[in-house]
Amino acid sequence: ILNYEAAVRTVELNVRKLFYNLLYTKEYLNLLQRNMDTAKQRYNLNKDKYNRGQLSELDLFSSQYNYESMIPTFESAQISYDNSIASFKQTLGIAQNVEIELSGNLEDYDFIEEITIDTAIDEIPSVKAIQAQIDSAKNQLLATRFTAWGPSISLSYSYGKQNSLPIMGSWSTTGNALGVSVSIPLDGYLPWSTGALSVAAQKATLKDLQLQLENQKTTAEISIQNSAKSIMQAQSQLDLRIKNVELAQKTYDMTLNAYNHGSRDLLTLQNAADSLMSAKINLMQQKFTLISAVLDLENTLGIPFGTLGTK
Repeated sequence: ILNYEAAVRTVELNVRKLFYNLLYTKEYLNLLQRNMDTAKQRYNLNKDKYNRGQLSELDLFSSQYNYESMIPTFESAQISYDNSIASFKQTLGIAQNVEIELSGNLEDYDFIEEITIDTAIDEIPSVKAIQAQIDSAKNQLLATRFTAWGPSISLSYSYGKQNSLPIMGSWSTTGNALGVSVSIPLDGYLPWSTGALSVAAQKATLKDLQLQLENQKTTAEISIQNSAKSIMQAQSQLDLRIKNVELAQKTYDMTLNAYNHGSRDLLTLQNAADSLMSAKINLMQQKFTLISAVLDLENTLGIPFGTLGTK
């Protein structure tokens, strides 16, 4: 049962990670599309300025290159997204010719400010798995001990009749017999016997499992503590990246306004646009990283997915 539950949770974990990865890739595609549309509009405007003699040929070619260089990046991201969709369908058992539409975005995750772990260490799946092995080993050891050292009891009963006068059809009872025998195996008491060696081997296995259990409890405690700290640190980094996007957006808006009034060149504007795009991509990556870390912690704790982070 534990192996089945672990397999089910592993599948669910993978599906959830694939889903949020698809949301991240989809938002990344949308961001590339918007930037590409903006670059194309800027290129068209620059062509008009160039035709009116208000822009140099170098600036025109620069804006053209900036737009056209975005196309391969977008196409590569689209191929990656299509491949991820195909893997997602395969994992869910959906035919490849069936169209699916994702509902939601990375903002659906309500990131927490503090993590409180209420799960007892004995309820951690990795700990429960070893405990189940210990219980099984104890039962097996008990059965082996009974086989090696336990007495065996056998019962027998006989009942008989004898025809003493065949002509008259008369029968006489020969007697009833009830027998009870008890045998105690001596083989198990010999240190070098098969039974004794089997008991010793299973006792060693049980002791090893008990040591594994204590080690796993310690490992689980350390892992959970480190995961919680890492999530809190990732949350702080997320807050910084949100502020970085806000700063990059303001810088771009001011640079665009200055460019339209002729006080900034095209290269400065493109650098501001690249910085804004990089800040947005880093923010989305941080969101996905944080979601994955929360899912991993929930899987380690064995609690329902979404307990620690979703709205």
